Amino acid sequence: MDEAHVIKEWGGTFRSDYLKLGPLCYLWPRVIPIILGSATVGPQMVPDLSKNLHLRSNKTFIARLNTDRPNIFLVVECMKHPANSYEDLAFLIKKGMTADDPKPIKFLVFFNSRAEAQAGSEYLRARLSPELRDKVNWFHSGMTDEFRESEIHTLLVGDVFGDGATDAAGMVSILL
Repeated sequence: MDEAHVIKEWGGTFRSDYLKLGPLCYLWPRVIPIILGSATVGPQMVPDLSKNLHLRSNKTFIARLNTDRPNIFLVVECMKHPANSYEDLAFLIKKGMTADDPKPIKFLVFFNSRAEAQAGSEYLRARLSPELRDKVNWFHSGMTDEFRESEIHTLLVGDVFGDGATDAAGMVSILL
């Protein structure tokens, strides 16, 4: 199970079905090991996960992955404009940018809702010349898993400049 920490964090509210995973363990033969993967599952979560998921201690392994991503940089900017104007994102893309201009640094902007992710991305797209507007996209949980995985892959290795996203971006299982 990837992103095992969300079972505890979201199980009671956002994704209540996660708490129903436990009985599935009774259907698997006892010899099959279970691997819980997460970069953020802490030791204090293990007892609750074991209880909720009915894990067998001798057949359960926790893979804690390193969260250090040297190719990712966080940027914090003081907001000077109303949040719904998206003008504080202007530093990401030069207004009127054309194919002859240097490419911006790739970016991933997180928003609190699907509507904000799309609106923020549309704001950034409008700063580009028409032939470049497909270089900024958005994705959220309303899109298919395949689309989101493809979009993250394109952001990483393709010619997309950036994406506006909800926390669905964090749920895509990739190694950066």
